[in-house]
Amino acid sequence: MRASNPIYAAEQDTFIKGTLPGLEYLLSTITGRRQASDPGDDFIGTLIATEIDGERLSDLEILSVISALVIAGADTAVDLHTLAIRALLTHPDQRGLLRQRPELMEGAVLEILRWSANGKFGAIPRYPLQDIALGGQMLEKGSFVMPFLAASWLDPAKWPEPYRFDITRNHSGNLIFGAGPHLCIGLNLVKAQAKIVIEEFERRFGDTAELVGATEYDPMHFNSRRITRLMVKTGTS
Repeated sequence: MRASNPIYAAEQDTFIKGTLPGLEYLLSTITGRRQASDPGDDFIGTLIATEIDGERLSDLEILSVISALVIAGADTAVDLHTLAIRALLTHPDQRGLLRQRPELMEGAVLEILRWSANGKFGAIPRYPLQDIALGGQMLEKGSFVMPFLAASWLDPAKWPEPYRFDITRNHSGNLIFGAGPHLCIGLNLVKAQAKIVIEEFERRFGDTAELVGATEYDPMHFNSRRITRLMVKTGTS
């Protein structure tokens, strides 16, 4: 995500040069698998075999899907792991409830991201197709609009007691991972990673873990409320 952060604009050439070898590797892999008698039944093989309205995906289209999955499944998880530990350690009642009812894990992951107001903008600008009034503001057709999505996650009109952390909360209609055709491609990957992290943290440290000192965030990150310092005392040697 640093490559899309305007703060690091001077370093973008470096980011691009560092990315090209990886893209070339993926393209050669896709080409090789396509030319093989059996492309395989894994993720790349499935994309090669996929047909949409009778047409197959091109190599560049497959590359874009893979890139989107890597970014969507990895960048959110970078923040989610620390946010999850902080949220659960500061809410022992909800942590205990999750232990008793592991089936609440998916809701807990959504609530961690909602309560933490992780993503600021979603990093995707919008351009109104027509003049429209929204929230008392007139958005002109074709104008650049960057929605502050974190505000929607703490909107009392949608979430009763929005600053209360509650893993049993009904998340129907949430925009945490987008919606409709814009639903995050990394949704299931992020959920799986979070489940593993939370369960492994509990297995290793249990009730010995506690926060120590203040949590620090990166105030310069343009899109995420990224934790840069989270001190946890585990009671283990």
